[in-house]
Amino acid sequence: MASERARSKLGTFKVKDKKIKWGIIGTGRMSGWFCDDFKNVPNGELAAVCSRSEDAAKRFASKYNIQNIYTDLDALINSGEIDVAYIATPHTSHKAFTKKCLSSGMAVVCEKPFVTSVKDAIEIIETANTNQTYFMEAMWTWHLPAIKAAKAWVESGRIGDILHFKADFGYPVPFSSDAREFDPSDSGGVLREMGIYPVALMDLFIGLPLKDLRVIHSLAPTGVEDDLTAMFDFGDLTAVITSSFKCRLGNSAQIIGTKGHIIIPDFFRAHRAELYSIDELLETADFQRGSTGYAYQAVSVGEDLLAGETTSKVVPPEKSLKTQMTMKAILDAMGLPEIGDNN
Repeated sequence: MASERARSKLGTFKVKDKKIKWGIIGTGRMSGWFCDDFKNVPNGELAAVCSRSEDAAKRFASKYNIQNIYTDLDALINSGEIDVAYIATPHTSHKAFTKKCLSSGMAVVCEKPFVTSVKDAIEIIETANTNQTYFMEAMWTWHLPAIKAAKAWVESGRIGDILHFKADFGYPVPFSSDAREFDPSDSGGVLREMGIYPVALMDLFIGLPLKDLRVIHSLAPTGVEDDLTAMFDFGDLTAVITSSFKCRLGNSAQIIGTKGHIIIPDFFRAHRAELYSIDELLETADFQRGSTGYAYQAVSVGEDLLAGETTSKVVPPEKSLKTQMTMKAILDAMGLPEIGDNN
């Protein structure tokens, strides 16, 4: 019944007279970045925030002018005050929170990685399908205009057949045994924290079956990976991704084809993409903006919900499942386990 009410309510929305009401679950850094950009979201508004800490919720609500405060997820879900939940809590809590919202018929946008195992990814997607409830992993990079421009160049044949893909993402994170990034019980490690960006971008541009995978990596004292380079053999196409807690990498992406190549500087927050033929710059898709860029995904979700869609047109669940499967393959190659959630 809850999912039926949610679907019928969304179906009555009018772009001209209705905004999507967002509930923010978690008051950490990611939630702050997401909410900072809401001044650029004309089809949405921040309606509620939920945190285990009432003080944290009050501070967050005050900073972002949010009216409703909750310390209990059930109370937020049953309030009738929000249309979609944005979940930005620690990785290992994503599954339980997402599943509870979806089972109630509430749309969900969950930060990446939305779960920490392939098994849990399948369970979440099945829950969304069973309840016919909107779910999207918050892969905000895919919504950026520069990334969309690069994808359009590839799809229109501007660079010919892809032969090579390269992407890296890394920033120095000082080691601390108490830090979440290095905690194996909290899904720590550079792959899920930073490596998911180049992995997901590779999965966006490459749809071929994997033939072989080799990974070179190092481990932090807690046993999680803190630096890795993964080399993928797709037959006539090879891909290399690198991610690191040890140093700042180039953080760029290159898609190289038989007729040309594309360079995307700082691809994870891309402002521009460049199209080349050999050494000649043919075209630049430059999207300078006065914001972080998180607004693009919020606007896209709002458009989906206002149109009555149950999946994202930009980040469909099957793409998120593919990324989980790729990360599992990398973990397997390193001899490291997935972190499942039995909730």
